[in-house]
Amino acid sequence: MTEQQRIWVPREERRISPTPTTIPPHPDHGDLPPCDSGIRSDKPCPRPATTHYGYAYYCDEHYAWVEAGEEEDAAESAVYHAKRFLWKAQVEGIDRLEHYLGTALSELEEERVETRRKAEKAGERAGVPRV
Repeated sequence: MTEQQRIWVPREERRISPTPTTIPPHPDHGDLPPCDSGIRSDKPCPRPATTHYGYAYYCDEHYAWVEAGEEEDAAESAVYHAKRFLWKAQVEGIDRLEHYLGTALSELEEERVETRRKAEKAGERAGVPRV
């Protein structure tokens, strides 16, 4: 693939896409742009991009990895805030709230473990090395 084929939309002209959007084929030659994952490394992703999200174009596998990572971050944030509220309930001595927050925290921690597993599986499918 030549450098001209690799650049589908000049990087300066790209706009941020706050929500994932499906990419239509190029009007002139019908090709999809290349996936941006690993573009600055010696092993860029060889798959065509199908989704535009943020400033980047992603193939299905890498977008699933990005999406799973965001879900993992949200789960981490929920656990953090639940711990903070539980601590505050313990300090204030609000037993009933402490009971409900303790139950919610254990459910959130289970969800966090599940989202972490999901992100690892998505990373394996995308070919992302484990860190």
